[in-house]
Amino acid sequence: MILIQIILIIIILLVAIRFIGSRNTSSVRAYKKVVLVFGTLIAVIVILFPNLSTDAAKYVGVGRGTDLLVYGLTLVVIFQTLNRYIKEKEDHRNIVILARRLAIIEAEQLYSQAAPEILENNDKS
Repeated sequence: MILIQIILIIIILLVAIRFIGSRNTSSVRAYKKVVLVFGTLIAVIVILFPNLSTDAAKYVGVGRGTDLLVYGLTLVVIFQTLNRYIKEKEDHRNIVILARRLAIIEAEQLYSQAAPEILENNDKS
């Protein structure tokens, strides 16, 4: 085995283990973890047997395995970008809802504190 293969496999496994084993990822959907495990397995196989990527590329009609990997990476980047965009929109919507609720609560508290004074002033008139 070539040194670069060992380094790549170690890095991929460390990233996968860190992502899957982290306690902070409990909110990550299970299908994303399954995709990560599947992707890690494919990456390790392609690193160990580089000719398999060329064979797979020829099978699907792409000239070289490198081109197939670039196309796959492009799809991953597009998916990740879209996923992040959707998540940010969802987070923004949640922040707006929370800000509105907070404004209502603060207004109710101000009104409840000011209401007795207003009522006293109206009674004196």
